[in-house]
Amino acid sequence: MPEVMPSRSRAVLAALLGLFLVPLFVAPADAAERRSCAKSVKDRDGDCIANTRDRDIDGDRIPNHRDSDMDGDRKRNSRDSDVDGDRVPNARDRQPFGVQVKGTRYGVAAPGRVRIARTTKQAVAGLPRGLRVPRAFLGVVAEDALAETGPAGAPAMPRIAASGVGLLRQTFSWRNIELRPGVLDFSAYDAFVADAARRGIDLLPILFDPPAFRSSAPSGQTRMTYPPASDAAFAMFAAILVARYGPTGSFWSARPDVPRRPIRAWQVWNEPNLKAYWGGKPDAVAYTRMLKTVHRAIRSVDPSATVVTAGLPESRLGDSPRRFLARMYRAGAKGHFQALALNPYATTADGVLEILVAMRRQMNKAKDRAAMWVTEIGWATTGTSSTYDLGEKAHAAVVTQTVALLARNAKRLNLRGVVYYAWRDLPVYEGGRDFWGLHTGLLSQDGTPKPAYRALTSLLRRLAR
Repeated sequence: MPEVMPSRSRAVLAALLGLFLVPLFVAPADAAERRSCAKSVKDRDGDCIANTRDRDIDGDRIPNHRDSDMDGDRKRNSRDSDVDGDRVPNARDRQPFGVQVKGTRYGVAAPGRVRIARTTKQAVAGLPRGLRVPRAFLGVVAEDALAETGPAGAPAMPRIAASGVGLLRQTFSWRNIELRPGVLDFSAYDAFVADAARRGIDLLPILFDPPAFRSSAPSGQTRMTYPPASDAAFAMFAAILVARYGPTGSFWSARPDVPRRPIRAWQVWNEPNLKAYWGGKPDAVAYTRMLKTVHRAIRSVDPSATVVTAGLPESRLGDSPRRFLARMYRAGAKGHFQALALNPYATTADGVLEILVAMRRQMNKAKDRAAMWVTEIGWATTGTSSTYDLGEKAHAAVVTQTVALLARNAKRLNLRGVVYYAWRDLPVYEGGRDFWGLHTGLLSQDGTPKPAYRALTSLLRRLAR
């Protein structure tokens, strides 16, 4: 006959079992509660853990760092333009892989994609030993190089040349050259071209900014840049510049003391897909019409000149580059430019490459073999809070990694080069406000080199032919 456990012992046993059994019964309830969370762009798998903290964004029990389809949309990470499924393209996503991109937490490894460098050493890791690019592959925008021209030469110019940078992208302002109808003053640009030639630096002029008497802007309108009132007049301005500074230019014959370094590439306008640079209403058809006219004028003076489109940025302030380019092709732009310019601002080097790959595919689909040229890209080290404000250490890493990554992919993309914005930090514009774009320099305002300057010059020595 079985023994009967004393009532006191049964009570103790029940209490002990309760400590272990209660969690077993509670756990399923917790799991059910987690499953009850609604799925959203911030919580892809509905487990009540935000993507930014979730180690398994799509809930497939494969950790993000090993998951080839991180957001579970049946697109491999290597081909997914929105890896974490938050409806923000990687190129503009502050958290492109579900992790905050800021300061010391900058960057993660994403399966099937480029590893984002945390240090300049990581940025050049795996760079092919024999990889070389022309000196003009990397350029900068340096407003002080033009502002400081004079008989003694620009103080910025020798420093730019010493850094290994081989190209300057500079606005050749129509407004500042044609002072009155038919009255042209080239003095500032003559000095600038001479200084660059003496230092062995190539130039990429931006033909831009018509004077009020040549602009289509309404009277008194100064907040935006409007296209020229006459494409033919703009084309004539372009032809005059090519006739002065091109291979057979009058400037070179008049200045035998200056090493002959003619300008061979010309960029037509700046960012016409943004409202600010096309009178508030971007118009790809009108831009294409202007491009065709200017292209004919430039090539009539220099048949082998490279005509470069205006740089097209990724921005919510206008049309996307893909949509704008598609409309340009429909308007007959193919064959009327030798290089498509892009200003592919993105939070990471990976995002920059992604934009270029997508645009190259679009060009290939249109059977367009024209080159590509990154004519503006940059990140800030400080300033107002922004996606592009990285801090000095991360800034050095992403700038270096981007240049290295694009050098590695230059051949398959048919990429002519990369222009970094900017050489030096700028003060706040008169009447303007501080923003991240004033803090993208390789040098601070007082000329002190930032870590990115040292890292980039080291990379350029390694890539120099």
